[in-house]
Amino acid sequence: MKLRYLLPSLLILLFLIGCNNENSGQSSSGELTKNTKIGNSLSADYNIPKSVEEIEKISEDIVEARVVNNISIGIYDEKNGDIPSTITELEVLQNYKGSFKKGKKIKVAEPYYLNDGSLEFIENYIPLQKNENYTIFLRGGHESDGISSIISMGYGKYQEDFKEKQAEVTDFKTVGELEELDFISPDNTLITNYKSIKENVFQIYE
Repeated sequence: MKLRYLLPSLLILLFLIGCNNENSGQSSSGELTKNTKIGNSLSADYNIPKSVEEIEKISEDIVEARVVNNISIGIYDEKNGDIPSTITELEVLQNYKGSFKKGKKIKVAEPYYLNDGSLEFIENYIPLQKNENYTIFLRGGHESDGISSIISMGYGKYQEDFKEKQAEVTDFKTVGELEELDFISPDNTLITNYKSIKENVFQIYE
């Protein structure tokens, strides 16, 4: 994986095309279960921030939010090759930046999807967990589709009580094994960086 400062717009476009293409079977309503199997993890170039300030600058909205449920789980269409994303509904508990008001339900695209019954992830992304509260850095979501994207993959979301682990998502067999994990990476340098930013996030956004 190369360290870059911008997630390619094409990848974002593929995510949003995939999750909005409901008429061609690209998404399916439902929720993950603890027994949902874990498949592959794909690589992508994306921004790896060094500080909270870097994330803040590129965020349109910063909120504390509770995860309500999955609206739709992306399903990979091998024929068309679209990369879909899962759409998750959140309830805003606190607004720190942007126009999302407290109590508003918002939709967020997450970079994972089903392929042949197993979940595939982008860059070891850990899914948001139902009924948990997160501080999340977002952009988009103010257009007609109303879908926001999380800044910098896993670096755009923080759960205060969850832990970090040096691992690949493919080291786990089921979604249930990811419970109470906030961030994983095979690179311990990235984990140290994430922990440092996370500590600052919860000092600033109490």
